[in-house]
Amino acid sequence: MNIVQKINKLLEERNVKKNDFYTATGTNRMTISNYLNEKTSPTIATLGKIAAYFNVPIKYFFDDENTSSNSSCIGHIVTGTGNMAKGNIKLIQCQQEISMLKERLKDKEELIAVLKKLIEKK
Repeated sequence: MNIVQKINKLLEERNVKKNDFYTATGTNRMTISNYLNEKTSPTIATLGKIAAYFNVPIKYFFDDENTSSNSSCIGHIVTGTGNMAKGNIKLIQCQQEISMLKERLKDKEELIAVLKKLIEKK
């Protein structure tokens, strides 16, 4: 299940009206419509708002347990480079996962820095 399918699933399961969803997430109707029609992909910041609205962790949208084989870079076969690349994943999906992983790495690096300071004080 990809990110859009997960958003639609949450909307359906929780009987959320799209107008309420637009208002609650602070995202305009056209932007959400483009996400739901897979014309564009939500940014990590927007996914954060959506996750908060539904009270799910942002990793819900990327978690392999909740994701089909076509929504994550990991485990996919991509051959070739540049314009000759072929495979079973959309580039935007890889870019989203890379962005999410960079955020997670940044958080972990900040935690490591804090822990190092605590150790140095002892």
